Amino acid sequence: MGLIKFALICLTSSLFVACGSQPGWLMKKRFFPGWQHSPRYVNNYDFNWHTKGSQKALPVQVFSTDNEVWMEFPDLNVIDGLPIIFSLDPFTGKEKIMKVHQNPPYLVIKGQHSQIKIRYRNNEAVVWRELK
Repeated sequence: MGLIKFALICLTSSLFVACGSQPGWLMKKRFFPGWQHSPRYVNNYDFNWHTKGSQKALPVQVFSTDNEVWMEFPDLNVIDGLPIIFSLDPFTGKEKIMKVHQNPPYLVIKGQHSQIKIRYRNNEAVVWRELK
């Protein structure tokens, strides 16, 4: 009888451990509490972005949704340092440093932006899109 109880306890506890695993989006939410996930399938993607500047600072690809800008940096790693991303005010030219989310190989910033400056070490680049 004692062996059966022990087996049931082991089986029950192993089921609770399996229930304790968390989906990937919840893990990201815990590590990046300010980040909100959006349903990607409903977004319209805008690839009409232009680039100018140093090749070392330029992203390979830039696209945006209604509330995010995605920039692809294939050699993205923390050891070499990440680029610093600034939003540029189109009227005054003032720079505002942006909080970025890493989703390798992308850096993602929240919000609608029409001009973005990228600094990586001593290199600068600008990406922009035409406002519709």
